[in-house]
Amino acid sequence: MLKKQKKITFLFIFLISPSFLFSSHTLQKPFWQAIMQLGYDGSQKKVNPKKAYQNIEEILAFAKDILYRYSLAPETSQFVREIRGRLGSLDIGNLYDLMPYKKEPSLWKGMGIQGNREKTGFQIQLIPPKLDQWILDGEDFFSSPRKEWFPLKQMGEFSLRAFIRPHKVDTFRFQTQAQSHFGGISPSAFLMAFQTFLTNIWEAGTLSVKKENIPEQFRQRHASLSLRGLHILYHFSKSLPHIYQKITQFIIIHKILDPQFSSSKILKIHLVLQPRISSFSKFPHLQKIFENLKGIFQYKMRIYDNQGHLVLLTSGNTFDYRFHIHCLLGKGKLWRVRIPWEPLKNGGIPLFSPTPMDFKSLTDSKIYLQGIQVLIRNFQLALNYRVLPKGVEARIGMTTPPKVFKLKGALFGFVPLWLIDFLIPSNLEKIIHDFLTTMAKGNDGKGFQARMGIYQFSKDKYRFQALGQGEILANGMIRFAFSFQNYSGLANPALLLEVRKFGRLFWHAFLADYIQFRYGD
Repeated sequence: MLKKQKKITFLFIFLISPSFLFSSHTLQKPFWQAIMQLGYDGSQKKVNPKKAYQNIEEILAFAKDILYRYSLAPETSQFVREIRGRLGSLDIGNLYDLMPYKKEPSLWKGMGIQGNREKTGFQIQLIPPKLDQWILDGEDFFSSPRKEWFPLKQMGEFSLRAFIRPHKVDTFRFQTQAQSHFGGISPSAFLMAFQTFLTNIWEAGTLSVKKENIPEQFRQRHASLSLRGLHILYHFSKSLPHIYQKITQFIIIHKILDPQFSSSKILKIHLVLQPRISSFSKFPHLQKIFENLKGIFQYKMRIYDNQGHLVLLTSGNTFDYRFHIHCLLGKGKLWRVRIPWEPLKNGGIPLFSPTPMDFKSLTDSKIYLQGIQVLIRNFQLALNYRVLPKGVEARIGMTTPPKVFKLKGALFGFVPLWLIDFLIPSNLEKIIHDFLTTMAKGNDGKGFQARMGIYQFSKDKYRFQALGQGEILANGMIRFAFSFQNYSGLANPALLLEVRKFGRLFWHAFLADYIQFRYGD
């Protein structure tokens, strides 16, 4: 009898153990497999459920501070008001004058901003950027990728510092440095979460499924989706029902994949999303942005590997606000493409490869303003991705200037009302061309460079870091961009408050899904 009781006790402990709960729940709710990878232990090559829950709850706590308890320190608030009051007339030279810290006899000036999670909430304040030490370090852009400039104690805390100085006639050199506490989420956990998410999509899209397996009401609600696309979305809705409800409340999902180019091994993803603008009625400033930007912009971007094989294609516009993403997905990996959408043999892109991988993005865009069209063709960025012993890193470089043209005629003759009073330079295409050419050819021939990554700073503590440097031409482009923000409503302080209010809807939705997943229905 005692032996039998021991067996029952052992079975009970086994059933309530985190690992068992993790495995049984994720079988029923597959997209939680990806989220739980945030607890991935690289040394053990498996997920630690306790660590995953800790990281998820830390993300929720940080998001709550940002959405509910965000504030600016008094002197920071005054600085922001001063910038906002001059937004329509600021150029790069004015920004240089406004920088609060300078080191004589150097021409460099700088500023620092830090965000900390205090007992009263998330507070942002101006701080000294340690300009003296930065100059002593030799202004070396690629030194000390894991160097800590300011102490950060909790997930989400960040510091940002910017340095700028005059360089040649009408040009300025700049460097920006940002870092944020990434909590206990390691680079391998972050990559595993992304890879597992892709695997979940691939598995749901390649399974043989009958329409009877999906509720009729769900099929009718998403009538434009193919059967495989329905199956992917249905799996997602079962895993994260509250998030699914919020997404579909504000976004129309027209398409998920293209069955014509999909097989049992390779999926042709064709995601088509469109904001449901009428659903933003409780967010008038957000809704107004959609109205103000209508008919102004369209783009198409392609990403290729170093052999010229297509990896991803995305396009969109602000006429009907439809945005498209095209790619191939196989075995949980993005897949290289032969045109038209023929998968390359062994074309999967490994996320964990120690060998650096090079890519290139090309973007064409059109800007429609008061009866003119400015076409920017072949805006090119060099991309590099690498996995480091204690981190993961991406580098971006711009050394080739795009071509810029001016055409006449607004599409459909549509001009938003606010644009009628907006002053547009007659030589806008030349301003854009000269500005982008300086970005690509300046900085002693290095052009614009950026580096970002997740790095380990100490045991179980990680930081996100981003660096940027380049040369800017003071030809009115910055002033035009700031003025555009001011007129279009993008700089309206009420908009930020509304974005946080909007974000709370998704915070509560994810919290409800998390509680449901962890503790049961």
